[in-house]
Amino acid sequence: MPRPRRRKSALFLDALALYGVLGVFLAVARLPAQLARYEAGVRLRAFEREYRSRMRDVTVRREVVPLLEDAVRGFFSGNLPAVARAVDSARSRLPGAAWTDERRHLEALQYGIEERLVAPGKPIRVRIEASYAAIEGETDRIPSSALQIDVLAPDGTSSLRRSCKIAALPLRIDLDTTKLEDADYEVEFSWRLEGQVVAKRRSVVSIARDHKARVAALRTYVDATREASVKGVSMERATLAAHARLLRILAAGRTLESDVEATRLLTEAERLRAWLESDAATRGAWFSKTRQGDLRVAFAAGETIANGTIEARMFVPPPRDEPAPLVIALAGAGASANMWFEAYGAGSIVELCRQRGWYLVARASAGFDPITRTSAMIDSIARRFAIDRRRIYVIGHSMGGMKACELAVRSPKLVSAVVALGGAGRAGKGGDYALIPFFLATGDRDFLRPQVLRLHESLTDAAHARLRVEVYEACEHLGVVQLALPDAFEWLDRL
Repeated sequence: MPRPRRRKSALFLDALALYGVLGVFLAVARLPAQLARYEAGVRLRAFEREYRSRMRDVTVRREVVPLLEDAVRGFFSGNLPAVARAVDSARSRLPGAAWTDERRHLEALQYGIEERLVAPGKPIRVRIEASYAAIEGETDRIPSSALQIDVLAPDGTSSLRRSCKIAALPLRIDLDTTKLEDADYEVEFSWRLEGQVVAKRRSVVSIARDHKARVAALRTYVDATREASVKGVSMERATLAAHARLLRILAAGRTLESDVEATRLLTEAERLRAWLESDAATRGAWFSKTRQGDLRVAFAAGETIANGTIEARMFVPPPRDEPAPLVIALAGAGASANMWFEAYGAGSIVELCRQRGWYLVARASAGFDPITRTSAMIDSIARRFAIDRRRIYVIGHSMGGMKACELAVRSPKLVSAVVALGGAGRAGKGGDYALIPFFLATGDRDFLRPQVLRLHESLTDAAHARLRVEVYEACEHLGVVQLALPDAFEWLDRL
């Protein structure tokens, strides 16, 4: 019997998905500065924090969905200032926002910090300028508000304060650090008009003595041990290599996509190196039940670090008597693991796992193939933490949803359930695959909605067990994650 021809619309959507993914990689490659990516992320996180309590109101969703669609288009085309403007506009439309023209101009400002990891005594150099035109024709409007800058210590107290009135943009300010101790600080920018705070922003800056030499020493150690076997210490060696790479980028003065407490990370990396060089490395694991909370980790992609590493972020709950489920979260194309911990509902997946005492490991969906290495990654985690290998839940967004479906097809015995949000892959056939529960979600304005519904149709035709699909009203490609996650976790609770 000849194979039925696929509809032209299905072929078009597959092509759109493919070119969208390629567009993300090209966009990231041609960014004029990482600052634009950082600024877009800051705005997305601010929006999702305020949107979280209102997202169930379909009237609110109808108000912001066209702007979120603009943000998605800007992301796929590489126009990150357009993403920033669209997300800020969506935030200004939320109930109770009531942004004035003054606030719109203030929210449009970006804060370029020359170095995020600096030596004591070296100034923190800040450049403030417009990221986009808040109001057409008024790009360089001078704020009426006065600016107050506080460098906040870890305990929240102000270690340094500067106040100034803005006469022109861009504005350049040097903050003296001679009296600051080694620590991770938050630089708070507060705009005040008639005694009231009109707008506020915070960014992390780290002070660390001799940081360049210390980072160089870490890098030398990693390079010297690249060919060493990672047997027994795969997660530890990979994590040290990832920490050293991240610190090297910060020490070079580059801005990352999100804030990093670099002084704490540097101290942790040095302790990890000392552990690897000691006899303790032969007696146990650095990562164990004593290390809880939000961890930056990595996994070896082969027998040595020279084969590459898979960077991730992990949430480890407090230990309990019985093993707990492991959630593997795969981000969309062009996005890193940080999306799950900081965006995507302002990190709501972390809170959902925390409430249940579940483990979470978040990955990008690109880079080293997350599919073929997933089993080894789970083995590495299981040697260190009490995970329940009968409850491995894979959650993916967009391209991450496609990868989650691919993992179920390739390794059906590995996966206990799949949650595909705003993206889906092909269906498998019978056997162990037919026993995997699927939760599929899309928005009625998601450009990959047909792809998700096509997978649902295939699974329904095959009488697949435990299948659920949700199409959310007034919802697009990005917002579906925040909207669907609570429903998805309630569904996982019942499996």
